[in-house]
Amino acid sequence: MNKLHGSKLLLFLSFVFFFSLLLSIFYPLAFQTFSTSDDAGFLLAGLDFFHFFDEPSIENLIIYSFRLAAFGWGPFTIFVTVINVAFFSILNIPLSEFVLRLPFIFFGAISPIVAFFFVKRFHNEKSAVLSALLVTVLPIHIIQSVRPGGNWLIAATLLMASLYFFAEYAKSSGSRYSVITPFLIALYFLTDNQFLGIIPLLIFTSLLFQDRKNLFDRIKETFLIFSPKFFVIFFLIFSPVLLQFLYYANQGTPQYGFLGHFLEKTLSPGFYVFYILGLLKDYLGGALLLLLPFSLLTGLYSAIRLEKKSIFFIWFLVYSIPYFFLLPPSLTGPGMYLIGAAFSSTILASILLTDLFDFIRKKTNNLRIHFLSPFAAFLLIIVTFSYFFTPTYVANDLENSAGRGLRTAGYFIRENFSEEVLILTDFEPSVARIYFGREPIAEYDLSLSEFRDFFNRTAEKADLIVLSETAYLNLKDELPQAQSLAAVVKRENKDLLFISSKNGKNSIQQLDVNEYDILFTEKYGNYASLYSEKIW
Repeated sequence: MNKLHGSKLLLFLSFVFFFSLLLSIFYPLAFQTFSTSDDAGFLLAGLDFFHFFDEPSIENLIIYSFRLAAFGWGPFTIFVTVINVAFFSILNIPLSEFVLRLPFIFFGAISPIVAFFFVKRFHNEKSAVLSALLVTVLPIHIIQSVRPGGNWLIAATLLMASLYFFAEYAKSSGSRYSVITPFLIALYFLTDNQFLGIIPLLIFTSLLFQDRKNLFDRIKETFLIFSPKFFVIFFLIFSPVLLQFLYYANQGTPQYGFLGHFLEKTLSPGFYVFYILGLLKDYLGGALLLLLPFSLLTGLYSAIRLEKKSIFFIWFLVYSIPYFFLLPPSLTGPGMYLIGAAFSSTILASILLTDLFDFIRKKTNNLRIHFLSPFAAFLLIIVTFSYFFTPTYVANDLENSAGRGLRTAGYFIRENFSEEVLILTDFEPSVARIYFGREPIAEYDLSLSEFRDFFNRTAEKADLIVLSETAYLNLKDELPQAQSLAAVVKRENKDLLFISSKNGKNSIQQLDVNEYDILFTEKYGNYASLYSEKIW
């Protein structure tokens, strides 16, 4: 393979960028209503900052900045939302679901490019090309690029960028990239509550790039390269979170906020390997998962020899072993937390294939054997195929999110009922809050039977009851006598959502989403309408 230089490199990176953009934009969820509490909750946390403009003052700026820094899953992701909302609000562009997803789609487009330079720095260009292509079409990568409620893709991108610059920093004994390196590492700390995982990776990277031959000298030099300037820059960026943690600790509530949420986690040793491998199958596709044992063996061999490419093996271990053996799925719901394991195993597979290809060519006296190149292309096709057909909990949720009727229901409720009405719904609280503009009577993660119990306890005090089709068909006979059906949200001839009102009219309005969805976005697609007074 000829090396990529100048226009060829630019052409390849442009292809990766725009191909990733297209996959994200045409992924079915990109334009749909927000379907999970994570998506809606992260957005509400970002929109909360704009309460500052209700009563602008230095005091309120400090208060809302403090609240942003206290976000339990990492403040940087919601800071991205703040910048995005401010930008489109200045341009007077309605905040549709697609607009609110745009910065995450952008991160999805640049992450394969970052992966390219990362792999090239730690191994070679051939592996970097294949890694970038495979990362682009990974199911977990495409899913995460349309999710504002996930900091994992941003975190993975920042981690790769941090290690790339830290390698240069370590190689120069701290004389190069002494500003951007601690800056990126601090941003990573502010993004992912798995942030401690980067510490062993930084230490290992330093060992790999030290010029000294003696291992003891390498270890000694590792701790000497961290200059006072490095720590000053790092703590300047990370200080809001530290100050917020100290404040809560002084108040006797150290469990609140980002660091408190991280420190509150408990370990529960067990054997969760097969469950996690099942998730990885969804997020990688079967072809890459089959290569995983061979990739790990070659990764272990390279780690024993302290080869630079072994950083990907260490990355996989650091971000998978806790889920294999220490953190039960019931406690963490690992899901997208596995993006580090998915990215690292994909890169390991790319290295395995390209190194195998080079090995065979060398053993056959450089005979031009191309069968591995078609195999790599075939693998790319398989992974792309898995994007369309491999089930994941987000992709499965498409059936529940696509055309749910929440925009139309939100428009109907906001136009016809006061803000004081109490709304009972089976939609998760943060999702309902965005569309209905009110704090609902709702709970998170209830099964149908659990919601039935909740419904029977709370239905009498509700002024409005908003139910999905499944919930309504199961509970319509248990509606309070004072409630009558006020509206049905439809897409063409399919019922999506039912709105019952206390002492409502006899006529039932038929609301078609094709007519009312656009009205919701045009009138209520702004931060003043989407945020709620109470988000935490």
